[in-house]
Amino acid sequence: MTKRWRWAACLLLTIVCLVAGAEVARCQDYLEQTVDRVCRRIPRENKARKLECQAVVIMSMDSHNADSLKTAQKMLEQAHAIAPNDLSILNNTAFCYVKQKKYETALSILENSLNRQPNNFGVKNFTCMLKERLGYPRSEYRACYHSVVQAVKEKKMAKGINYVITVLVADEPDAQAIKDKYLAGLNPINKNTESEKKYLENFNRDEYIRKHLP
Repeated sequence: MTKRWRWAACLLLTIVCLVAGAEVARCQDYLEQTVDRVCRRIPRENKARKLECQAVVIMSMDSHNADSLKTAQKMLEQAHAIAPNDLSILNNTAFCYVKQKKYETALSILENSLNRQPNNFGVKNFTCMLKERLGYPRSEYRACYHSVVQAVKEKKMAKGINYVITVLVADEPDAQAIKDKYLAGLNPINKNTESEKKYLENFNRDEYIRKHLP
């Protein structure tokens, strides 16, 4: 499922439930309808992927509802039972636990996932954030962040705004210089330039971590 679909789903529930002040039952109806609409293109025989899609839509649209998150968690557990080697399902299961603030469980799942996909730097970086949020020794989570930055460099992937964010979160000694260089090199006619510039100029590491792991 694409980000476009997830944002559309999120926007739909916001309009219905917040602006219109719809009743809870009505919101639930919209949630179920949107889940069906977003995931209907997935073949019925691909049950694991369909369950994962349904769970991700629910997490995206109704992330503050404990019952909805439990429903999504059960769907992902069912999907994992069908496809135990599917890393996408495993990662989304972890992020479902994150939304429920069950950080220890999420960390355990993601570390298991990393054993099978060591080059997934996004997942690796998130495990570092979890360790910091859980109060691991500073030396441990700092070493975790640094290992991600070094691995990205070794894979010659040290470019783009995602890399800049990675070094900022890692609080690398040269993070500010890397950020300044990236901002100086932005193309003024690129449609994303203004939003990227504003985002990086206002970037706050602690707020970033709290946003992802409240």
